[in-house]
Amino acid sequence: MHAVYLLSIILSAAVFGYAVLKKKSRKLQLLKTFSGPKILPIVDVRLKTLTDYHRQYGNRMVITCSPVTLVILSHPDDVEKILSSREHINKPSIYDMLFTPWLGSSMFYAKGQKYFNMRKMILPAMSSKIIERTAFAANQHSRTLVNILKDRELKGISPEIHWLFILISLDITFDFSIGKSMGCLQNLEHEYAVAIHNETMHLFERIFTPWLWPEFLWKISPLGRREKTNRNILHAYIDKIVQNRKKEIAAQNAGSMEETQLKEKGHLNFIDLLIREQQRGQYGITDKYIRDEINASMFAGHETVSSCLTWTIYLLCTNPEAQTKLHLELDEAFGSDKNRDLQFSELSQLKFLDCCIKESLRLYPSGPMYVRAIEKDLELDKDTTIPGGINVIITPWLTHRLPEFFPEPDKFIPDRFSPENYNQKHPFAYIPFSAGPRNCIGQKMAPVMLKIVLAHIFRNFLVELANPEAKVNPVANVVLFPENGLQIRLKLR
Repeated sequence: MHAVYLLSIILSAAVFGYAVLKKKSRKLQLLKTFSGPKILPIVDVRLKTLTDYHRQYGNRMVITCSPVTLVILSHPDDVEKILSSREHINKPSIYDMLFTPWLGSSMFYAKGQKYFNMRKMILPAMSSKIIERTAFAANQHSRTLVNILKDRELKGISPEIHWLFILISLDITFDFSIGKSMGCLQNLEHEYAVAIHNETMHLFERIFTPWLWPEFLWKISPLGRREKTNRNILHAYIDKIVQNRKKEIAAQNAGSMEETQLKEKGHLNFIDLLIREQQRGQYGITDKYIRDEINASMFAGHETVSSCLTWTIYLLCTNPEAQTKLHLELDEAFGSDKNRDLQFSELSQLKFLDCCIKESLRLYPSGPMYVRAIEKDLELDKDTTIPGGINVIITPWLTHRLPEFFPEPDKFIPDRFSPENYNQKHPFAYIPFSAGPRNCIGQKMAPVMLKIVLAHIFRNFLVELANPEAKVNPVANVVLFPENGLQIRLKLR
């Protein structure tokens, strides 16, 4: 009898092993149509490495970085097949490992129909009225930033601008999410700001230390323990905000929350929208979910904006003729008044500033990579199929540098985006906010924040690099940032 059981186990194992090998063999066969380097350690998957490989292997690459195989696509035709799909919208499991302990069940990692349901619920928080109110807040925080920079200029100090951009982006995003200021610019070592910066850096380090991917090893490692400390700070901070806001709403009690809020501000801000939906009971929203969604908003909102602000400043410092042209546009629009608010209706008049931001996002896209889990076979053309079970990386960093779509691709040429010059040869050739059903939900909000902050700075200052000879290396974390920050020198105008 024991021999029969043993034989059954052996046969079952053999059948299972054969099925696994057959599936793997088929996958390898399909991947033969992609070119790429031999196996390389995951620590080598950096921007420079990908750029070098792109020159060698072209727009369709396969890279095996033990323990994962990645297909990397950069041509707009292939990008469109991935990003326009409503089927292939899920992010790979590594996102779950990295972000779920922090961002929980938020829309950031949501899958399938759950993602679409969440997006539908949250989309009203991006209405034009809310964007207009956020523009008012962006003006307030920009004036605070300008005063800090004036103080640095007066004292002859060259500020590290990337950190200041992180702080102002957090302040504006918090104002959007909660309806009040966080006060990061008033406290340059703000607890939440330091914690969220450290959290993203620790998670970035984990990506490139695959021996810490197993959860039990991560939890006992010094890096994992530090990450947990930062995560607890972020959770506790937003938990307190949520509970306080719910108490405020309960204390109002003069009518329904929706009626009161609509009368007061003409819209619901993000936290109030989530609390309202919780009260309605339609989506099964918990206090933890509200916290997770606000933390996700803070994370995604401040990272993308601070990255673009930094690289736009860098490019205008290294292209002084463009900075001069921007000064002229701002002077024509605002005259000698360097302090008044930019009205929401005026932003569309700043056409060259808009071109500078778009060109900055082309050269240094805030999100340098978008990753999708391909769960079913996806045919790119009759000869090329991506097998199910493969993760695909879309790389705006490479797509935005294809010369057939952007001549002289490595040059900063803002006027290529002017209305008279821009010829969109392909709708997926320029994807700074992703595209398709999983595009950035804040893509209308971000340009407003960017224009207001940059207009305040360049109305008041001529900006130069503190050390023009120093090399500024871009690093791809969740967003693109300068490896050693960006130190600038300011001259009052």
